[in-house]
Amino acid sequence: MTVESEIARIPSSFAWQMVRESVPGRLLAMASCVAAASVLESMTPFALGRVIDTLSTPERSGALWWFVVLLSLGAGTMIFYRAYQWIEMTAGPALREHTQNRQIGMLLNAAPAGLSGRQSGALVEAVKRSSMNVVGLAQMASFDLVNMAVVIVT
Repeated sequence: MTVESEIARIPSSFAWQMVRESVPGRLLAMASCVAAASVLESMTPFALGRVIDTLSTPERSGALWWFVVLLSLGAGTMIFYRAYQWIEMTAGPALREHTQNRQIGMLLNAAPAGLSGRQSGALVEAVKRSSMNVVGLAQMASFDLVNMAVVIVT
């Protein structure tokens, strides 16, 4: 039996602790997929411009090649976003389960013997809400923040 560390009291530290203990590799893979998809997506206007430029020249050589590049960028973007969704489908429930188990375990160890049924029901609902918030924060960090950073950089 492993000895688990104390649960952090600050919400952001708590969320980061749950991610570190549960799904750090999957969260990194999700962020990498979003970064790759965002980079490919940001290159699409350049490829479209090249298609238009080559079509407006008299010889029109290279238009087909740039059109294939444009289609490849779109397909690559879609594949990376689908990979993100596939990884998220496994990471979200695992993170939620880990968070709920840690919180309920802490509550059972620290709860007074006379905890009423109504109070325990409210605690379980609070644990469910907090675990969903942790999953939401992890998704926001791995998708929205990474996407914004890539867009700002490119």
